[in-house]
Amino acid sequence: MESWYLVANPVAGGFRCRKYLPEIAKLLNKHGISFTKAMSKKKMHTISLTKDAIKQGYRKFISVGGDGTANEILNGIMSSDVDPLDFTLAVIPAGTGNDWGRSVGIPGDFEAAVKTIKKGNHVLQDICKATFKSKDGNIHERYFVNVAGAGYDAEVLFKTEKMKEKGRRGQYLYFYNIFTSLFSYKPLFTSVKIDGKEVINEKALSINIGIGKYNGGGMMQVPHAEIDDGLIAFTFIGDIGKMGVILNSSKLKSGEIGKVKKVQLLKGKKIEIVTDSKMLFEADGEALGETPLTFDVAEKKLRVISSLN
Repeated sequence: MESWYLVANPVAGGFRCRKYLPEIAKLLNKHGISFTKAMSKKKMHTISLTKDAIKQGYRKFISVGGDGTANEILNGIMSSDVDPLDFTLAVIPAGTGNDWGRSVGIPGDFEAAVKTIKKGNHVLQDICKATFKSKDGNIHERYFVNVAGAGYDAEVLFKTEKMKEKGRRGQYLYFYNIFTSLFSYKPLFTSVKIDGKEVINEKALSINIGIGKYNGGGMMQVPHAEIDDGLIAFTFIGDIGKMGVILNSSKLKSGEIGKVKKVQLLKGKKIEIVTDSKMLFEADGEALGETPLTFDVAEKKLRVISSLN
């Protein structure tokens, strides 16, 4: 089927997606892009929408929302029996962070994003499979397309998700929880193996695992990530203390976080993380579970619309 299957998350970006979806639809029609539209109603719904669309013959998907919407489309694709390389995934950023769009060079402007889809240039990017323990105590797997985090970052996200579940919306929630978690979060002793070799055994404030460079609304917590080099980029931030976080926060924006003492930038094909007590885990902005964690790269497994080439 040549038509695109568009999945929109209406609550993304504090309902920004719902507000601008009619404008996005007009732009797609203006540029001659044929599509079928579906609306996600709750968490995980996009996965089932994607699986149903695949059965109908769709092989081209447009994600309208944040990173979580793209994540669920990816997981719908990866749970099918069809070769992932038969699919094309595009994004029109309409969420809060829109970090995966940055990582693959998609403009934040809606019409510019639509023009990029029309042009049709693509890259084959890596994806990562995360294995983790969920709150039910069972081991689960989830693919992600951009960046995963554990520790302080995940703590912030979990708190934000709880506030959203109570009906609160807006980008301020995330920044509010960045501030409050700074005083409540306690670094945990963490063992990290990369490709079978233990490389770290010390307290961790925050951990990021990246295919893309950006997360947290434009911060470069994994500045050494490349979307198609067949490796997982890994950023380990040790126990730098509250003042260390405050004084070095600008380095996350500039991509210079690797210059900070107790920060390590590493790479590998397989990463294993064990902590002395529960450390929370998220991927592509989705609150998922906790340690122990294992990450495996799948090289050049997803065809994505991009302006990088």
